[in-house]
Amino acid sequence: MSTHIFKLPCLVLLACSQLCLSAQAASYCVAPDGDDRNAGTSPEQPFALIQRAVDVMRPGDTCYIRAGVYRETIDLAGKAGLSGQPITLTNYMAEQVILDGTVQIDSAWTLDEGEVYKTTLPQNVTQLFVDDELMTLARFPNAQAFPIPCGTGRRRVAFARGIRRTDT
Repeated sequence: MSTHIFKLPCLVLLACSQLCLSAQAASYCVAPDGDDRNAGTSPEQPFALIQRAVDVMRPGDTCYIRAGVYRETIDLAGKAGLSGQPITLTNYMAEQVILDGTVQIDSAWTLDEGEVYKTTLPQNVTQLFVDDELMTLARFPNAQAFPIPCGTGRRRVAFARGIRRTDT
């Protein structure tokens, strides 16, 4: 009889510890129309940025990413799961998620000469896309395309050959 009395508290303690471990894992949600001031813990109150979710995630947590295009840098430095408790980033219910590392250029382009257009940018340019099509970067004849960055100093000028397509 005393053996059964001892086993019952041990089983209750074991069950409680398992519940506490599973309760520590959280689920987060990110969506293009979300808000980083939200709790981020449901599809109805998602974060806007994947990075916001990563910043609050702990071992065992999962982030569900809603359909859309995400143009952001995601820093995973210092983030690590544990054995049996990975940190998981995954799409939500098989929705299509696109992580796009490109930066949209909103500055005005002007015709330089022929089919060459130019604009001034605050960062180096290594690839340029127009309407999802890779453009040929114009450069001084016989100059290496890489690793020489386009432009020097704080002000950079990007040149591209081609004709911008417009939607009709």
